[in-house]
Amino acid sequence: MEEEQNKGDVTPARVVGVVGIGHVPGIVQNWGKVTLQDIPPIMRLPRPSLSGRIIKFTVKVSVVGLVVWGLSRLVPVPSLESVKSGVQGLFQLKAPVGGMQG
Repeated sequence: MEEEQNKGDVTPARVVGVVGIGHVPGIVQNWGKVTLQDIPPIMRLPRPSLSGRIIKFTVKVSVVGLVVWGLSRLVPVPSLESVKSGVQGLFQLKAPVGGMQG
């Protein structure tokens, strides 16, 4: 059996397609008329239009913005005054305890 397959015998594949009723007349009309050269041109996907790319980018940026906004509502953000006092506390110099030793 393996020898038969090695000789170039090809087992045809069965392909099942589900189509809408509106496509049936066109399929019946073109059945058997399609050649292998007709297939590659219809298999290529066209490049998205400029407006499609802009809309896609806008939707992505909007989703990220909504997530950031939502997180800012859920996570408490320290007030500006508490940040200022914390930074000032870091830069204050304290005198050594017990005076200078020498």
